[in-house]
Amino acid sequence: EGMFTVAGRFTGTGETLGRTLERSQGTFELTGRQGIFRGLQRTTNKVSLATKAVDLVGSLFGSSKVVEKVAGTAYHVDQLAQTLGELNYDQLNVKLVRDQSLNVALEDISLVAPEIRLIGKGTVTYVPGKPLLQQPLSLALSMAGRGKVEEQLGKLRLLNGARDDLDYARTKETLTLGGTLARPDPTVFFTRLATAKLADLLAPEN
Repeated sequence: EGMFTVAGRFTGTGETLGRTLERSQGTFELTGRQGIFRGLQRTTNKVSLATKAVDLVGSLFGSSKVVEKVAGTAYHVDQLAQTLGELNYDQLNVKLVRDQSLNVALEDISLVAPEIRLIGKGTVTYVPGKPLLQQPLSLALSMAGRGKVEEQLGKLRLLNGARDDLDYARTKETLTLGGTLARPDPTVFFTRLATAKLADLLAPEN
């Protein structure tokens, strides 16, 4: 959500304007400032990771110490998910290239917000008969944070100890998204994060 400037070049043919746009090829760049990004919003928040983790571990192990550890870690995962669900960004840049196969390459994505920075690339796979915004998305983003986000990442032990050129703390994990352009889905990332931490907590030495 925001105001963007668009620069690019397209070519396309079709019997109607809609078909021409659907089959168009080319390159364009979006540059936006001072907007809201909801691309990392979970598809559902009805049952939190914390609730699921605590219920599962409690039923399997019944150990209050283990349950307490799992609840604490899952809580931090939930807090991170909520923070990332709606980001007020300062700048968002996206470069898209659509080739002859009508796939879209997201060659350069860069988002800068007060407490988070995302950089990455991805693809949108063409499916005949489906609008562009409903075609499958695959995206990988490197993430760095500061302030509240840096604290949350630190509690989850996701920081790698380095800082980027804008002084954001870098993370070890790659943030992956599926879904579509209209509804990006970060479920894989949050599930992997929660599962990895759960495995750590259930290790014998813990």
